[in-house]
Amino acid sequence: MERLPMTSTNKVVKATLRDEGWSCADPVWWRSGRAIEYQPLTDGDRAALAAEMASHAG
Repeated sequence: MERLPMTSTNKVVKATLRDEGWSCADPVWWRSGRAIEYQPLTDGDRAALAAEMASHAG
């Protein structure tokens, strides 16, 4: 995404970003646990995060 989605009053549309989460075409950088450095989110990382989220779903 070249620019963040904005409202007519120049506020960031957070719902759009929440809906996409880390499942977007753009590069996503993250840090695992308490790591200090950010790293690119890989397909394996995405799968692991999705599995972890599913394990906490009620």
